[in-house]
Amino acid sequence: MPMNLRAPALRSELNEPQDDGSARRVLLELYRAGLQAVDGERRVADALREDAAHSVAVIALGKAGAAMMRGAEAVFGARLTHGFVVTDEHNAAAFPVSPPIEVHAGDHPVPGVRSLAAGAALLRFLDALPAGLAVRVLVSGGASSLVEHPLP
Repeated sequence: MPMNLRAPALRSELNEPQDDGSARRVLLELYRAGLQAVDGERRVADALREDAAHSVAVIALGKAGAAMMRGAEAVFGARLTHGFVVTDEHNAAAFPVSPPIEVHAGDHPVPGVRSLAAGAALLRFLDALPAGLAVRVLVSGGASSLVEHPLP
């Protein structure tokens, strides 16, 4: 049976840069696809979509805390009766203040005074939750620095 074989590319063909921009476009498409695949808001919304809780408190901790809370808000809507976010200073400042969600900025990458304040605020938040309320905790990278409460 005859086969249609193509000779291997010459070394000069492999080393010639493409100047038509197609390689750049492909890399940008791959980059965008990668960002979408790990987008905190989208991933959390997808994960919580089937959650049947009637009313819920959501705690979102980490550098992606604000994005994760936006994903929870998108799914739960008015069912989200209590919310608490601890994230970095940049994301905390960009998160719109909207009750019933508290937003706190911790210190990152090294825990500091704001991390301790966020830890104390989290304990007050937990103490104030109604008994029996469903609670969903969302944790992303940076949480261990952003929110702290040392043991006695």
